[in-house]
Amino acid sequence: MKRARLIIADSEHNADMLYVSGIFVPDAFIAIELNGVWHGLFSPLEVGRAKKQSKFTQVHLDKPWRNEADGRGWSGGPIAIAAAFLAAYKIKKIRVPGWFPLAMAEQLRRWGFNVKAAKGPFFPERAVKKEHEIKHLARAERLTRRAMQQAEGYLAAASVGNDGILREGGTGKKVKSADVRRVIETFLIGQGAKPSHTIVAC
Repeated sequence: MKRARLIIADSEHNADMLYVSGIFVPDAFIAIELNGVWHGLFSPLEVGRAKKQSKFTQVHLDKPWRNEADGRGWSGGPIAIAAAFLAAYKIKKIRVPGWFPLAMAEQLRRWGFNVKAAKGPFFPERAVKKEHEIKHLARAERLTRRAMQQAEGYLAAASVGNDGILREGGTGKKVKSADVRRVIETFLIGQGAKPSHTIVAC
């Protein structure tokens, strides 16, 4: 019997999805492996970018598969789309990550699919970094260190007002955590990096 692997998640917060897709997408989308080939199913908003930037061998618009699911009487958003795609390829056995939502797995089972969760890492190869990944990690670390130095310099140039509040050097404006975050992210963007979810807190 044919088998497939399935992931449904966004890639901004899910490391497995980021690993297989290679692009940051804020909303959940679908990744399916068939015979060693990974397929990505995307909304109209993301499909064009995915075709240009993702690591998927095949990129599909999800709407036709949503229509196929509706025709089968299946509803439930991404899980129905994935089910329609899998059914078209006559797939019944599916392996999903251990973190895969139980409600989605149960829905697939009600539609006749055999769903098994991986017991270990879904991508054990992620543990061993490739040479280009090591270079990216090293560059990210260097830029992060330099960004923190920018923040330190910004704070060092500030002064304490008579009210005991830290004031920005030159302007006298109250220093807020958002100001320090701005210094960090402005530097990173200037270096061609993409800061994400930077946290600065007292």
